[in-house]
Amino acid sequence: MQQLERRVVKLGGSLLDCADLVERWKAWIAVQSPAQTLLVVGGGGLVDVIGELQRLHSQLTDQDAHWLAIRAMQLNAEMIVGLLPEAEYVADVTGFVSRPRAAGLFIVDPWSFMQADARSESPLAATWEVSSDSIAARLAVMLGAEELVLLKSALPVDVRDLGDYVDAAFEETSRSLKAIRFVNLRDAAFAETRAKK
Repeated sequence: MQQLERRVVKLGGSLLDCADLVERWKAWIAVQSPAQTLLVVGGGGLVDVIGELQRLHSQLTDQDAHWLAIRAMQLNAEMIVGLLPEAEYVADVTGFVSRPRAAGLFIVDPWSFMQADARSESPLAATWEVSSDSIAARLAVMLGAEELVLLKSALPVDVRDLGDYVDAAFEETSRSLKAIRFVNLRDAAFAETRAKK
């Protein structure tokens, strides 16, 4: 029996203020090929607040701010679980390496994932250079996902130069991925583009 593909999707924090986010998500996922889908939710406005607090309180290091931002992502992930009751919340993604690739939606607990990553041989840096983009890419690499999809509020101007569109660590973190798609979830037709892979 052929197993489904595994897809990691990053839901950008900038989309969390869409009043029709659930409807947009359901409309987008309905037209995707069947896959085992793991969702990483971005930090959005909560992370912006952490950045502002760090500017006000210089004692907060980049590492402190990084882990607070991961907590913000965790809060947002738990909110999305409430909005998408068909999803399963996953605290330990290491089990997915050998798990059968059955269809379903799985929302990743970023705190648990990043705590495990911090104990790995080459963890992601605990700095502002690493955002949910690179976290989703690291997850996709770890799980051998066939593709990574970044759902955002706009498309990159040029996929050959992602610049400020993704975090500074993304290019290196995503280097070994087979396929990367960028999707504008705010667009009525879900306009998308593919990275050159």
